[in-house]
Amino acid sequence: MEGVTTMEDWEKEIEDALKDFVTTTVLARATIGWEDLEVEYLLAPHKPPSSLPRGKMAVYGFWHDGK
Repeated sequence: MEGVTTMEDWEKEIEDALKDFVTTTVLARATIGWEDLEVEYLLAPHKPPSSLPRGKMAVYGFWHDGK
């Protein structure tokens, strides 16, 4: 359907943005490789982890009703 954004479209947009982020880290002299990232797409409801591995950070994004 025209004008409808699907979860797959959203995942591709996020992955493209992450690839751009990885590329620009070179400018900051803090190179991060794709292998340094872990991306998870979880359906609601889900139980978030109680902790992160040492030295890791998390970024959360939410998808609801096509937005």
